Amino acid sequence: MSEPLRKPTAPESYTPKELPEIMKLAGEIKTGKAYAVKSENGGSYIDGVPTLQWGQWRDNTYIGCIAAVTELLGVPVSYETLMGVSGICYRFGLKVNLCPSSEMPQNGDVWDDQINAAIGYKMAALKADRKRDSRARKNLDAGRPVLGVGLFGAPEWELLTGYDEKFFFGRSYFHTQGQGDRHQLVHTPNLYPRAELYPGTHPKGFLRFFDEPCEKADPLALLKKSLEICLAYWNHEARGDNVFGEAAYRLLIENLEKSDADWAKNCGCANYHAGCLADARRAAYVYLQDSAALLNGTKREKLLEIAGAYRAIVEDILVAEPYEMLNGSWATGGGDVPATWSGKVRQGLAAALERAIETEKKIQFTVKDVLARWEA
Repeated sequence: MSEPLRKPTAPESYTPKELPEIMKLAGEIKTGKAYAVKSENGGSYIDGVPTLQWGQWRDNTYIGCIAAVTELLGVPVSYETLMGVSGICYRFGLKVNLCPSSEMPQNGDVWDDQINAAIGYKMAALKADRKRDSRARKNLDAGRPVLGVGLFGAPEWELLTGYDEKFFFGRSYFHTQGQGDRHQLVHTPNLYPRAELYPGTHPKGFLRFFDEPCEKADPLALLKKSLEICLAYWNHEARGDNVFGEAAYRLLIENLEKSDADWAKNCGCANYHAGCLADARRAAYVYLQDSAALLNGTKREKLLEIAGAYRAIVEDILVAEPYEMLNGSWATGGGDVPATWSGKVRQGLAAALERAIETEKKIQFTVKDVLARWEA
């Protein structure tokens, strides 16, 4: 894990000349654009909310939506930092049928308290169904988006950004894929598609509001817990039809090693899962490299070593297949890409994942070492 690192192929989230974002977390970060709330057709909407999209190094819809919310609230926390403090950057989990929903963190353990403590807002769930609609409208009137699952289509995390006399509407990662007639049902000059499936999947647990401020935690405390989550995710037990850590890697490798005939019949969503893995490990690299400023001495050196190891995993995957053919393709509905992968491409990805397993195991030992030295 101490070999020299190659030039990164994944984009950075900050420039070295800037104060790392992790150093600002204990206070307010007020660098976001001001988003106006406008009234129209008996309702209101947050104006100018950007689209959500896979293929932009924000591939986890849960954290991608939360990062969008913090921008809209005027206290932005980067996607990479949120992936890091939550530990989701270390997660790799798959359903045995490789369903795209495998990437939703809620298939296993999620440390939402870490996210709350990083952004200064508690993601509050519903207390009473009868107040659901009025609470959603009240939040949108105040310029606070509402988080939900399955509001527009298949169960993924999405945002409500406004409402009128009849409907709620907002943003979904699916909208950039082209979702037929649903894509044409738009509202306001922002062309927000209608949330036809509101209140979505399991609203009692998954409809989330950002109307309860909470105390922020010290970035060093968030980092320590993040490293503990790193160990927990690699050792996460199977849950239902979901497997994690090495078992998830093995499942994807097994899929990639199918015969050409079997692959042609069912290639699954291999590009999406490989892309989400690369996205997560890139976030781990950025977060840990950023966080090294919080430590000194041997602990700092070892944290940078871990960051470099995650970076190497990302680079190895992208050598086998560029990001544009992974989640960049998924973003535009390129479901046919895996079907055209040659045996050579699949073998290259499988080999990269085998090497990643060994790197992940070494990372676990180094993380344990850092935590053992924490109070020193």
